[in-house]
Amino acid sequence: MRLRTLALAFFLQLFTVLATAQDGLWTPRHVEAVRGVGAIAMSPDGTRVAYTLGVPRKAGKDDDGANWSELRVLDTADGRER
Repeated sequence: MRLRTLALAFFLQLFTVLATAQDGLWTPRHVEAVRGVGAIAMSPDGTRVAYTLGVPRKAGKDDDGANWSELRVLDTADGRER
């Protein structure tokens, strides 16, 4: 169960990095926009995964500070996220 959770966290992190730089070229704006998966937990029946997503603040738009933290729930059966 722990290995499955770690693998899911790895793939979520990899997906966010790949989605950030679709053209393959990294710029400071790409680095600034990288989101990171924090805590992750799977429901006892394995049908849902809850995780926190660190979302960086936008330079020049948002106030300075730490990343925003969003709680997300992923349905493992159909991949829908809320």
